[in-house]
Amino acid sequence: MHQQALQLREKVLGKKHPSTLTSMNHLALVLGRQGKYEEAEKMHRQALQLFEKVLGKEHPSTLSSMGNLAGVLNYQGMYKEAEQMLDSLEFIVWEPKFFQRFLWGHYDIY
Repeated sequence: MHQQALQLREKVLGKKHPSTLTSMNHLALVLGRQGKYEEAEKMHRQALQLFEKVLGKEHPSTLSSMGNLAGVLNYQGMYKEAEQMLDSLEFIVWEPKFFQRFLWGHYDIY
């Protein structure tokens, strides 16, 4: 179902549309829950790269994607990389300018 949604959104909206990226992220989460960690990691990395490019590094959807990738890395025993990713995520989230933008509604969450 998620694969079909992703394919349809890519076709209709394009590969870089935020809704398409959200579908990619959802599919990666499902793959991870199925134990297909390498496939999930690959898709999470692709989604994160595109979220950063399309929405920026500090957008909530990008940050969520980063957290999801850290989770699948953790499941694979890649603890150091997961920890580094979470550390950088924590740094961004606690930065005062992030709170100002997030709380004042300058981000659209997809």
